[in-house]
Amino acid sequence: MIDDKYLKDNNLYYADVGAKDGVYPKWLNKTKNFKSILFEPNTNSYKLLLKNKKNNEIIINSALSDKKERLTLNICKSEGSSSIFKPNYKFLNLFYNASRFNIKSTEVINANTLDNLLKINKIDEIDFLKIDVQGFELNVLKGSLNSLKSIVGIEVECEISQMYLGQPLFDKILNFLHNYNFHLFDIKRYYWKRKDSNNKNNNKGQLIFVDTLFLKQPESLINDHKDNSSKLLRIFYIYLYYGYTDLANIILKYMKHRNLIDIDCIDILQRNIKNVDKTQYNLPNFPGKI
Repeated sequence: MIDDKYLKDNNLYYADVGAKDGVYPKWLNKTKNFKSILFEPNTNSYKLLLKNKKNNEIIINSALSDKKERLTLNICKSEGSSSIFKPNYKFLNLFYNASRFNIKSTEVINANTLDNLLKINKIDEIDFLKIDVQGFELNVLKGSLNSLKSIVGIEVECEISQMYLGQPLFDKILNFLHNYNFHLFDIKRYYWKRKDSNNKNNNKGQLIFVDTLFLKQPESLINDHKDNSSKLLRIFYIYLYYGYTDLANIILKYMKHRNLIDIDCIDILQRNIKNVDKTQYNLPNFPGKI
């Protein structure tokens, strides 16, 4: 168990873009010491989030993009497949259950940048960003340039194959984030099988999309935040929640060397590292994904 009492008055700020079902359980199981900003443009999903709103949540009825604009959301039979982009039926129809992408309605929605909406809601910075917007990820990131300065990690769903017409694929997102000092640390892969296949075994099908985990390196974060012990502690815990005790230890050693934390804090953080090291992590182990 991770002892994160040092986050009680130093909450992590977690932004979830495309928050349809609320904060994912694995984040909730890691810590209660965080505040979440949930962005959801779909009217029905937004109302449901409001109905179940927690005290540590800020819920914003808006899509995110690279500018303030109005967009058309294509609402699919399976609402989790809804996208600004239209489904690529020529490709999707090769696989099982393609009908879940059938568009049942459209909705004109408001969109704004992450940077603008954080400013409007008087949120100074966020520590972690999760994006699941069915092909619109690059637009979200382009509207987050100021926020990226404070963000430690990003979990983003990226398509490998063209599920939606005109969408940017994984390589575009990888190159974009690399330019802003984010490094790819992990990938969770998803495969689909052709519907005309009689093969029902568990062998792989075609790689369609991936959940990716991007993190900044501890050396660059130390350089950016130097004597900001509050931020460095949040960085320490983010690394720890994802099982990267080697990275957390670099942050701990720096804080110890600079006398940014007291002896009691050092002891607790060291015990946290030892406890997480004893945990069996079956990577990829994304707190944001079930």
